[in-house]
Formats: sequence, structure tokens, C-alpha cells
Amino acid sequence: MFGGPGVPVVAAVPDATSHSGFGTLNKVDYPTLGLGHPLPSEVKIQVGGLPVAVWGLEEVEGDGKRGVVVLVVARAKEDLSTPYLAQGILGQVALKGSKAKARNLIIVTLARNGSGPEKPVFGKSAQQLQVPSNATMDRSALKLTLNQYQYRRRQIALDEIEQLIAALPASLPGLIIEEWAATGISLGGFIAWKLIHDNPRVHIGIPIDGLPFESISKRLSSPGSPSITPDLQNVLLPFTDPAQGRKAYSGKKILGLFGKESTFAPFTHAEGDIRQIETWTENQDQGKEGEKGGILAWDVQENVGHTCTVQMVKQAAEWVWRYGMVDPTADEGAAAAEGVGSTGSTGEKKKRGSFLKKVFSR
Repeated sequence: MFGGPGVPVVAAVPDATSHSGFGTLNKVDYPTLGLGHPLPSEVKIQVGGLPVAVWGLEEVEGDGKRGVVVLVVARAKEDLSTPYLAQGILGQVALKGSKAKARNLIIVTLARNGSGPEKPVFGKSAQQLQVPSNATMDRSALKLTLNQYQYRRRQIALDEIEQLIAALPASLPGLIIEEWAATGISLGGFIAWKLIHDNPRVHIGIPIDGLPFESISKRLSSPGSPSITPDLQNVLLPFTDPAQGRKAYSGKKILGLFGKESTFAPFTHAEGDIRQIETWTENQDQGKEGEKGGILAWDVQENVGHTCTVQMVKQAAEWVWRYGMVDPTADEGAAAAEGVGSTGSTGEKKKRGSFLKKVFSR
């Protein structure tokens, strides 16, 4: 299942080497995400007091114009995938050549899965928000506690990424950061959606197996739900206001990637909200000069659970290339020769502002 323009439907069928075996793909075979490309360079620096890994910095060439992908890693589990995601995305982009390229690409990630400094949420510490194994709370109290704890984890991870984005230009003197993008898996996918909504500098996003906050807010604030508090309601208000949604998403370039069998981030739960966000991205209020608004597309992969696939890595790389790295003055012939605007199943060609946008080829 797919929606929006330009996304292929590619089923991920696990083979005998997969941890999951045949059937639904639920676990990541981390090395496969590198797609066989050479490992990129990794430079570790301090950014605003946070340890950060910069991937591909040593390979950067040209005049100092560099698009930056902020790869959100918010769980320890995803630390294992980080080098392979960087390897796969940078490797795929390198295959494009240089004729249509306006800027280079580096990937930045937190060098650890930090939980950040202790911050009280709704007046409670993390220890107070954790549920003891012998808890005898009633169901409503338990649900309330878990929602507060999950919110705290998301908010601290988001705060660290926002801090990284704000401080990175000063931490890498000489760089001219012209584009910001965000991606991430699972909780990282949620944070990517939140960055796209909250941060006006982030124009490109590829959330993987993560729901937009609009979907989560509706679930928490549904009538009769015992899991909502006045404090949390105030947090959710910006995501229930259509006027704020139009302003936040206007002009953004978003590709949502989902496993159809995921029970943690089911696309069916978010489909209505994603279609609404699609209309908001096309709003021209916040679009860059010369553009006609944004674009949102999504791919829901068959036989895939809550995980990242090699197809998703390829799609993420293609999205970053098309909407972050392509020379807006490149002629159509040169761009097509490097994979921009390749013909898809309908052969339809769309031109939005300075970027050539056609259907993805398989």
C-alpha cells in the first residue's frame, strides 16, 4: 500500500539469513542495511555538550556546501543500526554522481543513546514514573503512569536532537548547512515527525515506523480515556489545532515508511492524520521562495512488522537526494541521467518549484 506521489510498493520478503526466517520480517539484519557499500568515515565531536558522531565528513568535497541529514537514534537498540544506516544512505547517494548535485551530504547522530539529565515531568522524576514489577495499581493509574513515562522518554530524546541542530553549525566551522533533514526508526521515527512539525529548519523528513504526534495525541485524548491529564492536554493542544498544523507542515518534504504488520506503529491508526498532513504540506504559506508548497508520500510494506528494511534505506537515500541535494538549475537530461525523475509505473512527471519530481522507479 502506498500513497502520495513517487513511492514504490516494494514487499520485503525475508530470506534464510534473516533473524525472522520466512514470514513477516520483524527484526533488523543490521549489516544488510549498509547495502554492501564501503563504511563511511566517522568523526566524533562535542556539540553543545553532547557527544556526536559525524558520518561522511572526510569524504565531503567541493566548495563547502553540505546538506545535513540528522539521523535520530533514540534507543540503545538502534545504536546497532546507526553505522549501517549511514553506510547505506551515504553509499546510495554516492552512486548518483555529481552532475546534478548542488551540495554534499553528512549524517550526524548522537554518539550514545543518552537519556539526558534528570528532568521532572509533571512534577515526577523518572524513577517515580517507572512502574515497579509488583505494582498493584488499578488499570487507569497504570495507563496514566506509563503514558507520562513514555512522554518523558520522547521529550528528552527530542530535546537532545534540538540541541544538536542548534549547536552544530558552530561546532563544524567552515560548513555551510543549507538543508536539514531528519530520519529515525521507531521512537526515532516519532521524533523525526516531531522535528518536522516543531523545527522550521527541518524541511525534509523520513520517519520510519513512527507515528505523527497527531495520531498519538488523539489516542491519548480520546473521550473517556483515563490516560490524559491537564498537563499532558496542554502538550497535545498544538497537534489538535488545524491552523497550527498548516503552518507547521507547510512546504515540508516528508516520506513516511511503515511495516504493514507493525503493531507498535500501525499505519491504519495514523492514515487519516497522514492524509490531513499531506494537505498541510502542500500549503504555500511556509514554502521556500520559488516552491509551490511541500509533498508527503508514504509506503506501507507488505510482510514487514516493526522494523527497517533495505528497501526503506534505499527510499530514504532517494528522498534525501531528490529534495536535499539536487541542483535546482540542472537540466532535465542531466538530472534524469543521475536518477532524478526516473520513470515509474505511470510515467507521470511532476515539477514542483526548483526540484524535478517524478515517480520512483523500482
